[in-house]
Amino acid sequence: MREHRGFFGTLWLMVRAVAATLFVLSLLIFVIALFSNRGPSVPKRGVMHVKLSGPLLERAEVGLKTFLGDPLPITLRGLTESIRRAASDDRVVGILFEVVDPELGLSQVQELEEAMTAFRASGKWTCAFLETAGDGGRGNAAYAAAILADKVVLAPPGDVNLVGLRGEAMFFSGLLDKLGIKVHFEQRYEYKNAANAFTERAFTPAHRESLKALIDDLQADLTRHIAARRKVDEDTASKWVRGGPFLGAQALEQRLVDRLAYWDEVEKEVDELTGGPRHLFGVDTYWNDGQLHQSGPEVAVVTVAGAIVRGDAPDGVGRDDVGSEYIARGLREAREQKVKGVLLRIDSPGGSYIASDVARREVEVTRAAGIPVVVSMGSLAASGGYFIAMDGDYIVAEPATITGSIGVYAGAFAIREALDKWLGISVDAYESTPNSGSFAATEPLDERRVAVLKAGADHVYQDFIGKVAARRKKDVSAIDAIAKGRVWSGRAALERGLVDELGGMELALTRLRERAGLADAKNVHLVDFPASKTPLEVAKSMFSGGAQASFASLFADDALTREALGLRRRLLDEQGLMMMMPLDLRIR
Repeated sequence: MREHRGFFGTLWLMVRAVAATLFVLSLLIFVIALFSNRGPSVPKRGVMHVKLSGPLLERAEVGLKTFLGDPLPITLRGLTESIRRAASDDRVVGILFEVVDPELGLSQVQELEEAMTAFRASGKWTCAFLETAGDGGRGNAAYAAAILADKVVLAPPGDVNLVGLRGEAMFFSGLLDKLGIKVHFEQRYEYKNAANAFTERAFTPAHRESLKALIDDLQADLTRHIAARRKVDEDTASKWVRGGPFLGAQALEQRLVDRLAYWDEVEKEVDELTGGPRHLFGVDTYWNDGQLHQSGPEVAVVTVAGAIVRGDAPDGVGRDDVGSEYIARGLREAREQKVKGVLLRIDSPGGSYIASDVARREVEVTRAAGIPVVVSMGSLAASGGYFIAMDGDYIVAEPATITGSIGVYAGAFAIREALDKWLGISVDAYESTPNSGSFAATEPLDERRVAVLKAGADHVYQDFIGKVAARRKKDVSAIDAIAKGRVWSGRAALERGLVDELGGMELALTRLRERAGLADAKNVHLVDFPASKTPLEVAKSMFSGGAQASFASLFADDALTREALGLRRRLLDEQGLMMMMPLDLRIR
């Protein structure tokens, strides 16, 4: 009997065939690119070209974009290690930064500065080119990155929009009132202000106090950075920050930059310096040529980057979360490999209490197995991020690392009234027990639901401060006094005993080597755990539950889309009790 598929059945078969063919071709291209020549070698008398554009990731995972031809981006660690390695490489005579709208935190600039200090000590040439530092917007990050070089060149039409730091947050309480959505949050305590976005219309006094202290600390760090790099006193640097923005000619007159010139003129200068054209090479070429820490005893690097959730994210498809299973697997693999130590890199605003504690326990188990764990904090190691960090043997943070936020919040929304008011949808339910509706958003916010939130928040807060007190060897009352959800800069956290030393990954590695008995070893071999997914594993995730996220990630490069995806996850994902920074706090 002959089957008649019809037009749409035939069309669907054709679509599937084309998709399968494209997938196989993409896989072949990926494999060929992976094992073929990775590009030109590093020339003699070469200048490393470092393009700073967009964010610097903590760890890059193979995903859909890799299959479509995009190379894996250079990470912050990859860049800093390349800079340090280039300092003693006779082939490299200098570094040229091309600064194009970088999305950098001040702590990342500080990490880069530590690497550049080592490079400049070699006496080699450094220069930065800026088309502009802020095109109709703030240029703090672009300028802070550009002055990492000894010489700063600005394009003639460019500006230096150097202005003071600004912290802002959006509040949705008025919108929820208009929609008829009832909300209740329990926060522990007054400085744990993540839920204020849904309960307030402006900063509370405690919220403003905490934010002001943090921004003032970061502003002071930015001023010190400008003063040190431009070789002026801090009063002059402060006047620059307060006096901006500057047109190009004004920036040159004020000595914020050294020269006004176009890119082709800078390239000509590089040619003169190196004795010929085409002596620029990319940092990705240099990274593929060799790494700084690739021989000697094995040391694990486990990276906690993003909001902490339950599950196995990142799944190789571009999500900004990190799952407790992913972190746990990395630490377990490290123990199985009997590594000499673990460098735990944390760049996270926090997240799920359960996920954070599951990951923290793996740190504890790793230490109990006789493997030292030293924590290196990135831009953020707050709330759930600090919950994981506190069980390390030693904690290193940058002066501008945002940390602390020792607290918890839990909330509930009641949407029944809004459904009826706006959509004409009514809700009825049968409950088999008196508490069946405790977590239902369609139920009113009665005493029963509020009591559940209160009990959960109290339990988590006491657990949090108790564990911090035990690990930091302090009284619970002393930790409670600096907790209550308040965030601190790394410098302030050091003063309060929440971290042990200020510095970046290289300093953390030094402290780890001391604790692992490797201080006298010539080098160590840094290995990322868990191991990256293979192309076939990535392909499987793309054509299973991760497909939607895979294709959505293609369009998640603009800031607005990333914000929308992040807000959706935090509102709709069922992560329970949260230890997290404010959803939309931005310091620019």
